[in-house]
Order: sequence, then structure tokens, then C-alpha cells
Amino acid sequence: MVLRYSVLTALVGLLLLGGLGFTRFETGSMQDRQSPIEVSKETTVYTEPLDENGYLLVVEALRRHSSEGVTRENNAAVLWLEAIGFRAEGTVLDYQAEQLGSEIPPDDASFFRHGTPQPGPLDVFLPLEQLERVNQGPWGADECPEAAEWIEENEAALALVAEAVKRPRFYVPREGDHSWSLLLPDVQSSRSVARCLIARAYLRMEQSDYEGAWDDILTTYRLGRMSAKGAFLIESLVGVAIDSMAQQATSKWLETLPVMAPDLEKCLAEYDALGPIPRLADKVQNERLMLVDLANFVSQGNTLEDWPGLGAQMMVLFRRRIDWNLVLREAGGRYDRMGEIFAVQDPERRRELMAEFEEELRESNDAVQAKYENAGGIALQLFSGREEASKDVAVIFTGLIMPASAAILHAEDRSDTARQMTRLAFAIKAYQLEHGEFPASLDDLSDAGRSMPEGERSGVYPLTYRVNDEEVVLYQFGRNGEDDGGPPNDAAMPDASDDQGWRWRLR
Repeated sequence: MVLRYSVLTALVGLLLLGGLGFTRFETGSMQDRQSPIEVSKETTVYTEPLDENGYLLVVEALRRHSSEGVTRENNAAVLWLEAIGFRAEGTVLDYQAEQLGSEIPPDDASFFRHGTPQPGPLDVFLPLEQLERVNQGPWGADECPEAAEWIEENEAALALVAEAVKRPRFYVPREGDHSWSLLLPDVQSSRSVARCLIARAYLRMEQSDYEGAWDDILTTYRLGRMSAKGAFLIESLVGVAIDSMAQQATSKWLETLPVMAPDLEKCLAEYDALGPIPRLADKVQNERLMLVDLANFVSQGNTLEDWPGLGAQMMVLFRRRIDWNLVLREAGGRYDRMGEIFAVQDPERRRELMAEFEEELRESNDAVQAKYENAGGIALQLFSGREEASKDVAVIFTGLIMPASAAILHAEDRSDTARQMTRLAFAIKAYQLEHGEFPASLDDLSDAGRSMPEGERSGVYPLTYRVNDEEVVLYQFGRNGEDDGGPPNDAAMPDASDDQGWRWRLR
């Protein structure tokens, strides 16, 4: 959904060079003027706090909303950031430490060390082949000695993470003046910690410590949910990715589980108690605040030189001719529509509605592009009214900021599918341990084993299950909607199939 903004910029150039008779541009500062934007749920989402000119303080509103009811005692972020040493992506998180009332530990403290083939001063060297191997299945310390040392060095940090993820709230104070420039350096650290947890789970499986391995997998699930509680969509997507890592480890744990196994019923109850990953749709309103922030910023006479195609001339046009309330209602309505689609429970209907929605967005974008494709079209736009121009800006802003809705929906669908697959894996393994063989079909499982907990969604596509002398396979079709024969046979070739599920080797 990318418009050709260079063409729009050309239009603005014509307005400034040949159309100055239509609008008188004043050169005085606009930053002391009262806001032209109505503060309401329909336009600005939140109605307070406001600055002295009546503009919503977007970042502060987001902070207040995200931190409501959060205390130092119930906030997972306090222990989480302590576990990573208040360091991420080569920076010290001074702002977060100050806001949370924490101290920055010294460099030699026992906080999490990233394992990487190209370590920084505070990282641990880990050969790439070992980093990949320890996240594919059970492994031994003799096979990957540097990885074993990496895990041992992080024991204290992982113990603190295990405490952190049990806390019910997660709020990281974000540093920045505008919603589009808030810093989230700690987000990717959660993926590195998840890889370390899964690596230790596989190491423990190799050592026949299945209870310890399950503890690590459960902590990884909680870590994914902790990340997904963050205010921003990227935090949710990282949470989904971490959840997927835990799902794969669970499948491997069940595949290799011996007869004298931990209590599967208890483990399943712990898994069910986690609930699904927090809905990505819950982040839509926070993402919508970026529109409000952008409208505030531009309407005060500022420019966005770093945004492709949106130069200073276009910003002048925006702030002089645009009805910002109309822009925010039009663009905000699209966000509301997306949120409503995400809330639809029936997966097939949800996908149908999303396809219709994306087609409408494409048609709107095409219509705006068509206005500026040639000199004649550009000339006609010199006489367009304020309402039409405002609606065009709403389309432009939506294309700039609105996330790829279909991709978000696909991520949610895969998360729902993975949860369904994991519950079925527990049921299939329990059947095998009880009967000495795998079920011939899913119909052999109990109703409880085949159903999802009340209120939870199942996957989008029908299940495919087969068992023979060599393997047990359970999967659903992937995004292409086609049967590719099941999930990839080789973990090193994850793109060989689009199907989602698992396969257990019997030989």
C-alpha cells in the first residue's frame, strides 16, 4: 500500500509556484496557535493530557494508558530489564532504569549475555553452527561445548527471567518525543533469551531431565506472552515468534518423552492456564495513535523530512488546506474496521472480511494515485475542495502507517493453529502412553483432547493426521491454502513446505 508520493509532491510544487493566488501562506510560527484538532474518542482516541494549546500529548497518553494499574511489584519489566542488565542493542537503558526506580548493574554483574558468532564486549562467542544446532533438538555438551558454557554463564539471568514472566503486568517506559520514534531496544533481547531457554530445554532432554526441560519450555511460553503484553504491535509479533519456538520444543519434548514421563495431565493444565497469546488486534488503537501524533505534528507547521516523499512543501499544503478532524475520522475509521474484523470468531469469515477490506484499501489508494498520474490530473486537483483533499490525506496517512492487516491476521491464525496443534499433540502422546500405540485417527481421541478450551479459537484449515511405521504427522495447510504434504522433513529447510504442524519419527 505505497503511494507514489513523489507525484503528490509535484502537485504541491505546482500549488506553490502557480497557485499562490488560491491560498495565502503566512510565514509566522504556528506552534503557539490553538489546536485545530477536536479532542474526542473518534479523532484522538484519548482525550487527555493536553498541552497548553489543546493538542493531545500522544506519547504521554500512551504511557498513562499502558501503565495504568502497574506497580513495581506486579510489573514483569522490572525483573526482565534487570535480567538483561538494562542493556540492549549496545545501549544502556538509563531512561528505563530511572523511570522504574532501578539501578544499572556494572559490566561484570550476572546479567544475560547474548551468544553470537560476532560478540560485542559483553557478549559470549558462540559458533554459528552451534547456535543453530542447539535450537533444533536434543543435544549434548560434548557436541556443542561453547553453547553449554553459554547456558551455564546465563543460569542466574535465566532464573530471574523465570521469576519475571510470572508477573501479571508488563510495562516498559519508552523513551522518545513522538510515537513513531519511541525506542524499543529490549524487544529483540527477548528472542535471544528465548533461544537460550529452548537450548537448555533440549540439553535437559538429552540428559533425560524432562521435568526441567518442561520448566524451560513453560518459561519460554510465558516470555512470549510477556512480550505480547507490550503496547506495540512489534512486541506482539515478537511474542508470537517466541511462542512458535516454544511450540516446536513442546512437540520435540513429547516426541522423545519416555514411558516414565512427567504427569502429562498436569503439564497440559499448566499450558492451558497460560491462555492464548494476547490478541494482536488489541494493539490497533495504540498504532492508530501514530496518526494522531502525525496530524498534531504537521498541523503545527513541522515537516517530516525523513518520511519518503513527504517534503516540506507537502507539509505546507497539509497544514493550510486540510480538515484534520476529517482526516482522523476517515483514517481512524479504517483502524476501527480492522479491529472489528480481528474480533470475528469464525476464521473463514474473518479471512473473507479481511480480503474485502484490503481490496477496498487498494481501490482507495489507486483512486488517489490516478488523480496525479498526468499533468491534466494534477491541474484539476488545483481546484479540489478542502474535503476532497482531506480525504486524500487520510488515504496517504493510512498507507504510510497502517500495518499490513492481512499479515497480522495471518500471524494470529498461525498462533491459534499452533495452540490447537500443541493440545492435540498432548492428547496423541497420552493415548500412545496409555495404549502402547498411536491413535489410528483423531476420532480415537477423547472429546476433551480434540476440542479447544472454551472461548479459544481453532485453526483456519482442516486437520490432516496420518500414522504409519515410520512417522506420525499432524498438520494444517499454510497461508497458500494448499496441501504441501506436511511440515518440512528437514529443520534446516523450513521453507520446503508452507504447511504448519509437526512430525514425529518412529524409526
